Amino acid sequence: MRCAGTANNRLEWVARSLGATFLDMISWIRDLDFGRGGLHIIINGPRELGDRHCRVCGTESESWNVLNS
Repeated sequence: MRCAGTANNRLEWVARSLGATFLDMISWIRDLDFGRGGLHIIINGPRELGDRHCRVCGTESESWNVLNS
């Protein structure tokens, strides 16, 4: 994970220097939402990722509306 942390730090620096916000979206996903080998997102991972991204960006996803109505 050291490489991922270093890469994220660099990407965050680039985003900041461009006036953007860097989101480490993979950290939002639980380990059990990754498939065998930890490479692909499965189960509720895609929906959770989409919902959190929409909340951060100030928009609402369809599943967010359904779950919270």
